[in-house]
Parts: sequence; structure tokens; C-alpha cells
Amino acid sequence: MDPLIVQFDDAASADYCERPIQRFEDAPEKSAGRAGVDKDKKDSSDLYLSTLP
Repeated sequence: MDPLIVQFDDAASADYCERPIQRFEDAPEKSAGRAGVDKDKKDSSDLYLSTLP
């Protein structure tokens, strides 16, 4: 494992992790990712939190 990445098992509950993931999945404000790469290599969605209430 990379020495700059630290993993803490069970640091957050599954529910705590699932809520922001679900909010992202449900957000109508999502747009196609704009990384400027070939979509065959990277296909993503962006959600700009600064635009949300």
C-alpha cells in the first residue's frame, strides 16, 4: 500500500458512507465528466457542490 494513503477499518458506518453516495446518484445537477480524456478510458460524472443549496 502507498505510504501516503491510510486506511482505517470501520471508521465510519455503512449508512454514513451511503448517504453522500446516494445523494450523488440521485442528483439531477450531475453532468458528464469533463476530464478531457477518451471516454473509453475514463467515463465519469461531475457534481459541483458549490452549486448546490
